[in-house]
Amino acid sequence: MDRSVEIAPSPPIARPTPPLGIDRKQSEPVLGQGHDLSLNDSKLSRAPECANIPEQVEAPSELLPRMVVGTELPEETNLSPPSVPPIHRIHSENDTTGHARIPYPHNNSVHEKQMEVKPVSPNHSQFSIGSNELLNGKHTPGKSDTLSDSRKMSKKPLTDRAYYIAKEFLMTERTYLKDLTIVMVHFREYMTSDTAAQSILAQLYDRLQPLYSAHSTFLELIEKRMSQCDSRISDSLTVEIGDLIRDHFNNIECYSTYLCGLEDILTELVKCSDTNLEFGTKLHEFETEKMCYLPIFTLVLKPAHRLFYYENVLNKLVEYYSVGSVEYDNCRQASLSVTTLLNSLRAIIAELENTEKLIELQEDISGVQELVHQGRYFIREGCLQKLSRRGYQQRLFLLLSDVLLYTSRAQSSSQLQFKVHGFMPMTGMTLEESDPNVGVSNGFTIYAANRCLIVAANSQEEKDKWIEDLNFAIGLANSDQVEFLEIPLPSINPPNSSNQDGDDPETPTSPDKPPQIQHRANTTMHVCWHRNTSVSIKDIQNAIKHQLSGYLLRKFKNSNGWQKLWVVFTNFCLFFYKTYQDDHPLASLPLLGYSVSKPSASDGINKDYVFKLQFKNHIYFFRAESEYTFDRWMEVINSATHSARRTRMFSRVDSLT
Repeated sequence: MDRSVEIAPSPPIARPTPPLGIDRKQSEPVLGQGHDLSLNDSKLSRAPECANIPEQVEAPSELLPRMVVGTELPEETNLSPPSVPPIHRIHSENDTTGHARIPYPHNNSVHEKQMEVKPVSPNHSQFSIGSNELLNGKHTPGKSDTLSDSRKMSKKPLTDRAYYIAKEFLMTERTYLKDLTIVMVHFREYMTSDTAAQSILAQLYDRLQPLYSAHSTFLELIEKRMSQCDSRISDSLTVEIGDLIRDHFNNIECYSTYLCGLEDILTELVKCSDTNLEFGTKLHEFETEKMCYLPIFTLVLKPAHRLFYYENVLNKLVEYYSVGSVEYDNCRQASLSVTTLLNSLRAIIAELENTEKLIELQEDISGVQELVHQGRYFIREGCLQKLSRRGYQQRLFLLLSDVLLYTSRAQSSSQLQFKVHGFMPMTGMTLEESDPNVGVSNGFTIYAANRCLIVAANSQEEKDKWIEDLNFAIGLANSDQVEFLEIPLPSINPPNSSNQDGDDPETPTSPDKPPQIQHRANTTMHVCWHRNTSVSIKDIQNAIKHQLSGYLLRKFKNSNGWQKLWVVFTNFCLFFYKTYQDDHPLASLPLLGYSVSKPSASDGINKDYVFKLQFKNHIYFFRAESEYTFDRWMEVINSATHSARRTRMFSRVDSLT
C-alpha cells in the first residue's frame, strides 16, 4: 500500500543572518530577543530540536527586573532576601527539555527603591506605579511619611470591583498603544528605504493614523483620571471613567474605516514579499527586532482584537453599576456603540484572522507558495504520529478547507521552519478508524487520491478533534453549504523519489549562499510541535477575545522571594517585561499544553491570589494583587490552556461564512 507521497522542499530563499538571541524554547520561558549573549556561564540542557542554541548563556545584569521581597509584600514579615549570586544566571536542571529559565534578578536590599517610571510619550501624563504599589495600591507622592498605614490601605478598597476593572482597562490600553506604535513608528521608519511596496504601506499608515492619534489622546486622559483617583484619600473610593469611554467611542467609525479593505492590503504585502527579495528580506529582518515580539501582520490586526476586549470590559462595567446611575448610562452607551460596530464587522474580522493565519503558516513552511488564497480557510494545525518506513514518526499536519498538508521540522539549524512531506486534497477523502486491539491506540486511516495515511493521535480527545474537523472539511469540499472555489493547490517543488518519509537527510547549505533569516519559534505551529498538541480556528477566535496586561509577582524557585514583572498575555503566550515602559520582553512562555490552577496544600504557598502554571515537571507560581485580577488571569489563561470544545457542523460552517 502506498502510504505516503514525499515532496522535496524548494531551495530556501537566501536571507541575512539575524541577531543572536531569538526566542526558541517552548516548554518554559525563554530569553527575550536581542540580548547580548556570551558563552561563559550556566550551561543549558540540550533539546535535540534546538541544536542552534548556544550551550552557555548569560544575559546582561542591567536588563534584569528587581525582586520584590520582605517589606515589599504586605502579607510577609521578616523575610530575608534569598541568596542569589551577583551574576544573573539561567539555571538548568537534570531534564531533557533544554528550556531556559526566566531571568533571575540580583539580590537587592529589603528596602527596595521604587522603579523609575518614564512617560509612555512626551504627551502622556506620568502615572507612576512603584514597587510597593502593586499590592498595597499606594500612590501619594510626597505624602507617604505623613499618612498612617491604615489610611494608606483605605485608599483602594479591595471590594471596589470598578476600580480594578478601570485599572485593567488602563494597563491593557498601554499595551495596545505600544502595539500600534510598533507599526506606526518603528516599522514605518524601518521600511522607509524600500520603494517596492511604499504605495501599499502608505495605504496602511493612512488607515491606521486616525486610530493611533485617537488612542494616544485616550490613554493620556485615562492615565490622568486614574492618577487623580489614586491621589484621593477616601473610605468610599469610586472610579469614574465612563464619560471618557463614551466620548472616545463617539468616533468609533475610524475602526470600520481601518478594517474594511485591510485584507486586500495584507494580501498585496504578502505578494510583494514573495516576489521582491529585498522587500521580503527587510520585512523578515524587522520581525527579528527586539521590540517586534509578535509577527507584524498580527500587530496590524490588533485593532480588531481590541474591539472584542472593549465589548467584554464594558459589559463588566455595565453589570457593576446601578441602573440609572451616570456611570451606568455612560458605559451602556459605549457598550452599545461597540456591540453595534462589532456586529457589522464580525465577518470582515473573521476573514482577516483567516488571512493572517495563512500568512503565518506560509512563513513557517519552507518551499510553499500561494498558501494564502481567497476562499481557502484554516481549520486546524497540530501533531499526529504518521506511519512510515521507520515506524510511527511525529508530523505536523495542517488542515485547510481544501487540502491536508503534513510537514516536519527542518533538520537544518540555519532556520526554524517546517518542510512539507506531502499533501492530500479534501475532495473525495474518507476516514477509517483503526481497531485499538489490532494497531496503535487512537489511530485512524485517511484515504484520498488513491493514497492513504495511517496516523495516530496522542489521546482520544485529540483523535476526536481531528476526526470531527476532517469530516467537517470533507463535507465542506463535497457539498454546496459554502461556495467552494476552484483553488489551486499550494505550489510545492516536485517530489524527489529518492527521499522517503522518515529518511530525510539534511540538505547541506551551499557555502556561497548567505545564511537565512531566523524565524520566530513562538508561533502556534512551533509550539504545537514541541507540545505534541493541536489548535483549531475556534481556539484562535476564542484567544483573541482574551488578552490581558498587568503586574504580577512571580515566586522564586528556591526561596520565599517574589519577583515583580509586567506581564502581557496574547496569542497563547505570556511575555515578561521589567516594567510596562520596556520596549521588548525579557522572556516569553507559550501556554499551549500548560494547566492553570490554585496551588495545592503540598505546594506550601500561604498567600492569597496565587495561581499555578504547570506543564509536566515545569511549575511556576504567580501572584495577583486582588481577587478580581486573580480571577481575570485565571480566566484568560484558561482560554489558552484549554482547547475549545468540539462544536456542531452548522456552527463551523457559520464561522467560515
